[in-house]
Amino acid sequence: MGKVLCLTTWPAHKSGNVGDALITASALKLIRAQAPGFAPDAMLFREEALDGRFAKGEVRAVIAPGFSVAEGTYPTLFRLWRDMAGAPPIHPLGCSFQAPFPGRAAFDEHVHGPQTLDFLKGVADRTGPLPCRDALIVEVLERHGVPAVYSGDMALYDPDVLGRSFAPPPEVRSVAFTVGHHPRYQAQALDLLARIRGAFPGARLLCAYHSKPGPHPLAVGAAAGALGYEVADLHGSAENLAAYDGIDLHIGYRLHGHAAFLRSRKPSVLLVEDARAYGIARTPGMGLGCVDAWDEVAEVARPEAPEEAVAFALTQARTGWSAYASLFAHIDRTYTQVIAPTISRLALRLV
Repeated sequence: MGKVLCLTTWPAHKSGNVGDALITASALKLIRAQAPGFAPDAMLFREEALDGRFAKGEVRAVIAPGFSVAEGTYPTLFRLWRDMAGAPPIHPLGCSFQAPFPGRAAFDEHVHGPQTLDFLKGVADRTGPLPCRDALIVEVLERHGVPAVYSGDMALYDPDVLGRSFAPPPEVRSVAFTVGHHPRYQAQALDLLARIRGAFPGARLLCAYHSKPGPHPLAVGAAAGALGYEVADLHGSAENLAAYDGIDLHIGYRLHGHAAFLRSRKPSVLLVEDARAYGIARTPGMGLGCVDAWDEVAEVARPEAPEEAVAFALTQARTGWSAYASLFAHIDRTYTQVIAPTISRLALRLV
């Protein structure tokens, strides 16, 4: 029947970002829920060239969770084959878009070059509108004439949890803080750590690295440790996120820390540090709990963001986190309307 390849965005040999691992693990779990026993014949990092390893004729499908639709999708971000003529269909899931600074400009001013545009249109021609993890990515693609649909991030969906009623924590006994990517938020992060400590004085506190820690995360982690936080390095396998199983609340910078809590029907407050988080925050139905970390006008980290994030969490705790019911309903609705039929069609082609 031919091989099925899974191209992952998880850089196991580089940062080991556990968020990328979660995207791929979530996508495969969703497929297996409709095609029990499915396993790709090979899992490859997106930058690995396929020439000399897999002849196009021996591969019947390529699945690509977290598929990037930024400029240079092919052949820079995804190497694939040097000559794509006769290549098998590519099935993107939860398409992503990257830019270092949050703001509308990252999306509104983006222009795809002709090679990227031709490639993306070719993918859509074969497998349908590209499913995108936020509404602003849909806008970018549609502006360029590429069919697209909002699907949400694959990491939001756990078939074991979807449809489950939200059972909010009666009190916050534990909080996870995730360290962001960017050192420009370091002073802000240290303020946030102290405010979380003050707001939840009796809680167990966890400071988590999602990527292999460099100087910025290590500095934040050291400050967290001095405040009484446990410090955990979660980079690597998605299984490492089991560290959050006993945690009631997330407040932090990592988009997939946010997603890991929402997929488990637990509240989260996200500091919006880059375009990826900005796109989620500006997607109708997904903005609850998102606090802008960056001032788009002054082009500085917002000093008021830590106070806003903690005040929001305290207000929600006092009201039993009732506002989150609508967010989880939105996730369930998007799954039913978009993800379930997308995965169902894909599963039929994979078994």
